[in-house]
Amino acid sequence: MAASRPEAAFELLPAIDIRAGRVVRLRGGDFEREVVHGTEPRGIAERFRAAGATWLHVVDLDRARGDGSQAGVLRSLVAAAPPMRCQVAGGLRTEAAVESMLGCGAGRRL
Repeated sequence: MAASRPEAAFELLPAIDIRAGRVVRLRGGDFEREVVHGTEPRGIAERFRAAGATWLHVVDLDRARGDGSQAGVLRSLVAAAPPMRCQVAGGLRTEAAVESMLGCGAGRRL
C-alpha cells in the first residue's frame, strides 16, 4: 500500500529587479552584465498580475549596491499591485528602510 502524502504547495513568485528606474536582470549577478527588460516596471507588474500572479518580488538593485534608491518606484509598484501582494528586497539595511516599505503595504506573510 502506498503511503499518502500531502500535496506540496507551489506558487510562482515573479520578480522585478529595478535599477535606475528600469527593469533589469544581472547575468550571473554581475552589474556589468545587465540586461534591460523594460522601462515601465508597472507595466511589467500588470502583465504578471494579468497572468494570475498573486505575489510579486521586487528588488531595488541600486539600494542593494549602495548607489541610491528606487524606493519611490517600489512604493508605486506596491500601491498599484493589489490584488497581488508584494515583497520587497535590496538594501533594506536599517529599521527605517524596512518600516518605510512595510508602511506602504509591502510584506510577506507565510
